[in-house]
Amino acid sequence: MPEDPGEKARREHSAWLTRALAGTRRYPEIPVRPVQDGGFDELRNRPNGLKLAARWWRMALRRVDIP
Repeated sequence: MPEDPGEKARREHSAWLTRALAGTRRYPEIPVRPVQDGGFDELRNRPNGLKLAARWWRMALRRVDIP
């Protein structure tokens, strides 16, 4: 019987987190700013804001080891 997709995703994510937390490699931190503190509206409202955010995610995800 094939593995449930949700169960597979949880298993793979758990394994990745275990490796990431046990290792010495530094991973990018996801920037957060509470909505009450302005969130990222300033960035999102810039004409190129969404492109800048997409670029940040591309660069961050390149640093993540995906088996």
